Amino acid sequence: MGPFLALGLYDLSLRREHGDPVNFLRSTLALKRNPVNLILYSVMLGVLVLLWLRMSSIVLDIFLQDTAVAEQHSYIGFMAALLGSKMGWLFTLSFMSVGLLFAVVSFVTGVATVPMLLERKVSLVTALNTSIRAILINWKVMLAWAATIAVIISAGLLPFSLGLIIAMPLISYASWHAYRDMVEAV
Repeated sequence: MGPFLALGLYDLSLRREHGDPVNFLRSTLALKRNPVNLILYSVMLGVLVLLWLRMSSIVLDIFLQDTAVAEQHSYIGFMAALLGSKMGWLFTLSFMSVGLLFAVVSFVTGVATVPMLLERKVSLVTALNTSIRAILINWKVMLAWAATIAVIISAGLLPFSLGLIIAMPLISYASWHAYRDMVEAV
């Protein structure tokens, strides 16, 4: 959901780039630039989240059905039982792999989508296609960028998510410039 939540911050970067006055209140109305396609993309992300939740639930059901691990009532007890069981490490690997799969799909489809929908009057399909092509052409750089985003956002989540106050604007501003470097200006 990060790209959609960063929409206003992308708008501030766009305004600054064009020499327009930077105004926080105006940036909150960024959705008006391409509302149909931005809303369609947010619905697509919502469906992706629902699919991820369902797949995670399936993994939990497969590995934790009728086990002593599932009967733990505290987080520490759950983790100790999980990592102490024969299937615990396989469950952890499977659960993390499902999350990684959906994170990759989200990143690949979103790295240029929201900035492009904000900047240009293009369809969602065009923006998604551009995002996927940008990843394929620059896959090594994009892999490093995805890892950088993951580390910064993870660090921002640690202190009760208060670090996101710094991490989100930092990632949004850098993502805007990454988009501008990947996609030719109009």
